[in-house]
Amino acid sequence: VYEWVYDWFNAGYYQSSPEKNPQGPASGNTRVARGGSWFHPLDAHRTVARAYWQPSRAFTFIGFRCVVSKP
Repeated sequence: VYEWVYDWFNAGYYQSSPEKNPQGPASGNTRVARGGSWFHPLDAHRTVARAYWQPSRAFTFIGFRCVVSKP
């Protein structure tokens, strides 16, 4: 399943982002989803694959995971 991530989408962000651990743009209209799903071609199932949609949209092929920072 594609997974929503924290990052907002900006097509040119990685051209000027930090090389290590880029945090993504501070704001935007669409959020990034990474991965792949049953709905997409097999060659699209990669952790580096990303797509973007408005966060108010819901699809059967997008999920999320809960993450907690280590104390």
